[in-house]
Amino acid sequence: MKKVVSAACLLFCACSTSGNTVTLTAPDGSEVKVAVEIAHTMAEQGRGLMGRAELQEGHGMFFVFEDEQQRFFWMKNVLIPLDIIYFDAEGAFVSSASMSPCKEDPCKKYGSDGPAQYVLEVPLGFVEE
Repeated sequence: MKKVVSAACLLFCACSTSGNTVTLTAPDGSEVKVAVEIAHTMAEQGRGLMGRAELQEGHGMFFVFEDEQQRFFWMKNVLIPLDIIYFDAEGAFVSSASMSPCKEDPCKKYGSDGPAQYVLEVPLGFVEE
């Protein structure tokens, strides 16, 4: 999976009043755009995609942290399976994982393989595709 999504760079910018787009650039130079909701605050980051019944293809949630460190996510109260992709402060790919909804405590934690400042959650299968 790392070879598929290994992003050479990560760019994000406001594209319109309807939202934001993250553009992933693969090592072969191809680009994939994802329409994202941005989780800036601790409250937004803590809530994430909890309680959502669906996440459309081509959409995701982008987490922006103030610093770069190893990140851990879990799927408590998240109803849909997701892929998670971690990026460092420069936007380079760190690691990814496929996450399943947590049905009972304790919930599994999905950690980055190294320091990450940005995290993208997308529908399950995005990384493989």
